[in-house]
Amino acid sequence: MAWAKIEDSLEIIPNGYKIKASTIFDFEELYIEMQRWFVHFGYNWTETRYLISDLPNGSRLSEISWVCNKKVDEYVSYNFNVDFKATISDVEVNIDNVKKKMNKGSVEFRFKGTMNKNTKVWEKKFFGQLLGAIYEKILIRDRLSETEDRLLGESNKFFDEIKTYLNIK
Repeated sequence: MAWAKIEDSLEIIPNGYKIKASTIFDFEELYIEMQRWFVHFGYNWTETRYLISDLPNGSRLSEISWVCNKKVDEYVSYNFNVDFKATISDVEVNIDNVKKKMNKGSVEFRFKGTMNKNTKVWEKKFFGQLLGAIYEKILIRDRLSETEDRLLGESNKFFDEIKTYLNIK
């Protein structure tokens, strides 16, 4: 029965998002703002990569990867991956007649989001796949759809926050 098949994950951001820009920004402040955003929205995040390399031309290459997880309920969780790469150099800018150290260079973000479902609860149960399909397609169908929409909305908010911070239209 094909309709009884349930998937354990669903891509919320199907092909991922990408932001790429050359701009002036405060790298450290951006890093802190991203952390605050994930904490504010209830994510547990793990930094899986943090690499800073000095380049021969005097600039720095920074590569950061985060895996951010959020438990929505006992059945659904959200996994949000962020890869951040920046090639920057230090600059001084005048902001309201005050000199401030900032960074100038190119930045690139890649985002990917997946809604995961605890389908293991249906394993090894008599008619487990059928019970899971009934649960998802009938009993919690609206809740799953609302959760998917909410997680997509959060992903878009994060995307928009980064674009706003980097002053990208």
